[in-house]
Order: sequence, then C-alpha cells, then structure tokens
Amino acid sequence: MFDTQLITEAVMGKHNITDFVAEEISTISKADIQLALDRAKVFLTKTRDNLEQKARVEEIVLLYPMDEACQLIVNALLETIILIKPSIGIRRGKEVTFAGVAPIQAIATQIGLHLHKDQIDAVETGIELLSNFEDLGIYEVRVVAEEDRAQNKGGHIEVHGDSAVIIPTMEVSARLYHKINMTQYLPPMLVKPLQY
Repeated sequence: MFDTQLITEAVMGKHNITDFVAEEISTISKADIQLALDRAKVFLTKTRDNLEQKARVEEIVLLYPMDEACQLIVNALLETIILIKPSIGIRRGKEVTFAGVAPIQAIATQIGLHLHKDQIDAVETGIELLSNFEDLGIYEVRVVAEEDRAQNKGGHIEVHGDSAVIIPTMEVSARLYHKINMTQYLPPMLVKPLQY
C-alpha cells in the first residue's frame, strides 16, 4: 500500500511539472528555438547606455558561458509563458477557447529570477527580455485601461491606473495542462510525502 503511494507520487508529483514543460518545449520546431537563441544572444551582446541595465546583463554574462546563458533565457521565457494558466474563456462563434492572462510584473519577475537572485534586478531584466522577444509570436502584451478592468465578486480589482498584461499566443497541448492538473490532486497521503 505504501509502495503504491510512493510510485504515484514519483510519477505524478508536483516536482514533475518542469519535466512536463520540458517535454512540451521539445515539440517546438528547431528553427523557432534557434531564432529565440539568436535573439537571446543579441540581447546579451547589444550595447546599452543605461549603466544599471548594462550591469545586470554583465552579471549574467559573467555567471554563465554565452551558449548556456542564451539557453537559460529561452527556457525561462518559454517555461514561464507556457505555465500561464488558461483561465479566460474567449468565444469565437460557437467555439470557446481558453487563454491565460497574467500581469506583466509577475511574468517578468518569474523570468528574471532564473537569471538573478535579487527581485528588483529580476523584474527589470524580465521586462527588458519581454520587450525584446515580443515580436516572436510567443505572447502578446496588452494594456488594460482602468475603466475596462473586470470586476470581481468582492468589488473592483485592486490595481490602480492602466496595467499591462501578458497573453500567451503559442499553442500548448491540452495534455500538458491535464498532467499539471493531475499533480494538484494526488490521493490522500498514507506516509510523509517525498522531499523535492
């Protein structure tokens, strides 16, 4: 009985989410990945006048070899965008598709934390990366005016002024989201869960 729990946890535990996402990334064409890697190299090597931006990028270049830094940037970007949970229903005729929407600051911070330990550096690097990769068709940036913001059941959403959101545009298999959802609903534990 305990062996069954350990096997279930090993196969479906939350620690597998990264592997599920890596499997999804492996389905992206090599040409698209190479385009993103080339863009990451341009991002790391371009001349910057702003000394803070320059210092943040130099930190990345000092910590990682160029190819590894480019791969880290692309993986961080793709993983973060893929994991934006589809939550908004969009009706197109009779068909309803679901899209994820996330505040740009949250996504930028998640991407940047793959590269920096400091959260301020992370969010600023993340914002700069998002602005450099926007035209690749991975996501769309939209500004939502305060008056157009949705109401939640508790009243107005507590964000003041206009806000930018990230909307993923890349195709992600429903199978991935099913696997991720399964990690959220493991059966009751009979023994202490494994550390991960």
